[in-house]
Amino acid sequence: MQKHNAWLDLATSDLRLAQKLTKEGEFVGQAMFLAQQCAEKSLKAYLAYKREPIRRIHDLVTLVNMCKRIDADFSSILMEAADLNPYLCRTRYPDDCYLMPDLTTLKISVQQAQKIYDFVVNKMYVKK
Repeated sequence: MQKHNAWLDLATSDLRLAQKLTKEGEFVGQAMFLAQQCAEKSLKAYLAYKREPIRRIHDLVTLVNMCKRIDADFSSILMEAADLNPYLCRTRYPDDCYLMPDLTTLKISVQQAQKIYDFVVNKMYVKK
């Protein structure tokens, strides 16, 4: 399996599980983390597809900016990336930046992750 497909498979799994948890209305914090992870792995899939080095970073804005250097269209998902960015750690660790979002916020975040995922898939596989 090619590296970009492996990244995209992981992103797909994260997205599907986040969607399932959203429908069930349970484990909101974990589902938020999965939405962020879907976006991160989708962006890394694109970078791998373009044979760019994959840095061990989790900042979605940085990853979008790396993709923008290849394709300026990535500007269109910068807002979603910025919105999802805090959920890497804010729902994972009970410290002073801890945040437990509500179900409405989760639904929006999963939609944002889906938008990033779909955008990347279109860039990788849809011929224009």
